[in-house]
Amino acid sequence: MQHEDSVIKLFGETLYDVASQQGYAFQRFPLDGQDRSALADQLLTNYHFFSLVEFKSSERQLSTEAKKRDRVLELCKGLASNPPMRALHDRCHFIAWRDSSSAKLRTDIYRHRICNQQVLGSGCGLVQVNVDNTNEVSVDAFAQEFFATAPPPPARAISKADFKTYVDWLLTTVSQGAVTSLELLARGRDSQGETIGITLSSLQELYDWLDGRLTPTPGDAPSSNRASRRNRPR
Repeated sequence: MQHEDSVIKLFGETLYDVASQQGYAFQRFPLDGQDRSALADQLLTNYHFFSLVEFKSSERQLSTEAKKRDRVLELCKGLASNPPMRALHDRCHFIAWRDSSSAKLRTDIYRHRICNQQVLGSGCGLVQVNVDNTNEVSVDAFAQEFFATAPPPPARAISKADFKTYVDWLLTTVSQGAVTSLELLARGRDSQGETIGITLSSLQELYDWLDGRLTPTPGDAPSSNRASRRNRPR
């Protein structure tokens, strides 16, 4: 039995727990069918820094990314020839799964797990032959690095400007220009106080929505590092 939805739930709960315990804001946004262009299932943010994560039920399912071989190869080859985008990718684009032996949730940089001949076939044209697991970490370690205080910036997330640069390049590269932006749904309230799903048609709309929900933590100076990382959503 596959448990991808459960892995997504457990991964998110772990990050919510760390956010709650340490006083950070946190949101996650499903990408719905846009995973075919973004090669990720969710967008994660602490309101200031952002990441993409693709989820699999187990390590055995990582190779199923080969079902999107043409799109994945566009990403892999694009990263191989573009060092600046590769550097951003390594800090914001991940893949996560549940280890079959230990039952632990693990995560790694997407290209290290997927951009190789072992996953995509010997004729894929990539130089990397085998999976590179040297940067694999637990979800707990990922959470600590995702919420790390800047400066320096978090090791597992990037700034608004860098994230937009990467996502714009990612979507254009993977879809070969057919898709140029993400559309997300955020929870809100209408004039009657009932829950609605607010359409955010671009990353800038997401950033504006997040900024509108932040309010300084009582006792924090607005310019302090602590305030900038621990502002709480309304």
